[in-house]
Amino acid sequence: MRYQIKVSQQFVRDLDEIELYMIGLGMYEKNVVAFFEDSYEKIEELQEFPYIGRPLSDKTEIPNQLRYLIADEYLIFYEVINDIINVYRIISQRTDYIRILGL
Repeated sequence: MRYQIKVSQQFVRDLDEIELYMIGLGMYEKNVVAFFEDSYEKIEELQEFPYIGRPLSDKTEIPNQLRYLIADEYLIFYEVINDIINVYRIISQRTDYIRILGL
C-alpha cells in the first residue's frame, strides 16, 4: 500500500527559510541542493514505510501522534492518518522544537 503525502504550507515556508539561511551562510549550491534532495527522498520513503520515523511522544510527556525523521540537522515532523501522511514542519534540531510545535 502506498500512502498519500500531503505537505503543509508551513513546511514549504520552513524550506524557504532554510534555503535562505543556508545561502546566507555561504554554503555551496551543490550542498544546498543535496540537502533538499535528501529531505524529499526521506519524505518519499514514507509512502512505503510510514512508521519509519520515531514517535515524538518519546521526547515529550504531552500525548501526540506526531512522528519525525532526521534530515541532516533538521527534523521533519509528520502524522499518519489512515492512508494519508501529513507533513507539517521541518525544524532545526538545535531549537526548542517542542515549543515551536506548540506542545
